[in-house]
Formats: sequence, structure tokens, C-alpha cells
Amino acid sequence: MSATWYECKVKYRKTHETGEQKVTTDTYLLDAVSYTEAESRITEEMAAYTSEEFRITNIKVANFAEVHPFENSDRWFKSKVSLIALDEESGKE
Repeated sequence: MSATWYECKVKYRKTHETGEQKVTTDTYLLDAVSYTEAESRITEEMAAYTSEEFRITNIKVANFAEVHPFENSDRWFKSKVSLIALDEESGKE
């Protein structure tokens, strides 16, 4: 069975640079075999990241055509790529 990419939204209280605490919702990307494993992994990651309470608000299968890792980083960036083809005979895009 192959792993699938899951987007997990987590709501928690975050302390900003100014010292102010605000409730924020962040999206995390995980590779997991099932929703249950994705929930377990995000719970484990968030427990190490914050000592405050947090709530998983959404877990869904990510609809990505390709995933390219960014070397030496724990962050991922979502982007949309549009390709334009040029017809050399007519000069149209």
C-alpha cells in the first residue's frame, strides 16, 4: 500500500514575536497510509511543537499532481504551475 498526501488543519494558540497570543489555524502536509495515521502523526508533531491545547479541524487528501521536496528543510510550499505552449506555425499561444 502506498502513502498518500494529507493536508491537516490545526487550530492552536500561537505566541507572536510581539508576545501577543492569538488563535491561528495552520495547514500541515503529511504522507500517511490512512486518515487514522495522519491524525496520529499530526497529533504527535503538534504535541512536540506546542504545550498548549490544539484542535485538528480538518484532514483531507491532498490533490497534488507532483511533490518536490525542498532540500534541508522541514517546510513545503504549494504552488500552481501553468504551462503555455506556442504554436510556431500560427504564432498563437
